[in-house]
Amino acid sequence: MIEYLAEERTGASAERIWNLWSNVSEWNTWDNDVKSSVIFGNFEHGVDGILYPKKGPKSKFILTEVVQNKKFITTSKLPLTELNFIHEISDLGKERIITHKIQVTGIFSKLFNTLFVKDLSKGLSKTISSLIALAENEEF
Repeated sequence: MIEYLAEERTGASAERIWNLWSNVSEWNTWDNDVKSSVIFGNFEHGVDGILYPKKGPKSKFILTEVVQNKKFITTSKLPLTELNFIHEISDLGKERIITHKIQVTGIFSKLFNTLFVKDLSKGLSKTISSLIALAENEEF
């Protein structure tokens, strides 16, 4: 398994972060690598979606875990490989830690890491910072 991780503290509530995460059609407002995205149903376990990145082909995904105001995971299938995007909120009293992880598992994980995942991982910190800036904005 190959894993990349970024995390950042925020004073924004878990609910404000969750509202941004669960509004899939607006992911491009806080993730600069996303051109557009859509899900085919409610934001819940087992629902399919499509992400259109600014670079590269569209990516089909499924919500493989959803715990409201805590965590969600999207999984994309690649040949003999899975790509998981893990988003977590950890409570620290008045603050929260927002974590975004990319995990690549399977026979071709090293190949896909070299082809695009390593480059994709470079934007994790900026993505969290953008998410937090929106969540901390009083007008949101």
